[in-house]
Amino acid sequence: MKLTYSNGTTSISDDFIKSFKGDRDKFLKWAKESHKNIPEDLLSDAFDSVSPPKVKKEKKGEQ
Repeated sequence: MKLTYSNGTTSISDDFIKSFKGDRDKFLKWAKESHKNIPEDLLSDAFDSVSPPKVKKEKKGEQ
């Protein structure tokens, strides 16, 4: 995935993002240390596009 921001462009592999197994906090911690210039909201959006948040399924009959 290519991320473009005010100070340039960087690439982070989709497979690498998936390796965090849905743990956004762990990914953002790594990203802040490795990519200090990239805005956190951009990193968070990138994470969500590759590893969407898990949605709880409603049981049938519940409202």
